[in-house]
Amino acid sequence: MDDLLELDEAAKLARCSPATMAAGLRSGRYPGMKAGRSWVIPRAALIERINEIALEEAAKRRSPRAQPQGKSRRRPLLQLDGIGERA
Repeated sequence: MDDLLELDEAAKLARCSPATMAAGLRSGRYPGMKAGRSWVIPRAALIERINEIALEEAAKRRSPRAQPQGKSRRRPLLQLDGIGERA
């Protein structure tokens, strides 16, 4: 059935490891259900959820409150000449 994915297929679609996908399924981040010992994931629901997550993360990056990552580009408020320099 092309409409339902197994764990490995869902992980490949989401470009993550099967362990990461399984953790997302257990936490409810991704849609799916247990069928015995296996996960069954509806393809359309997974694609829709991936799109939702992508939009949420893009909105966070656009937010003016977003924290800069990496080195700060701020300059010191006060530059004291000669302090800390050796002759």
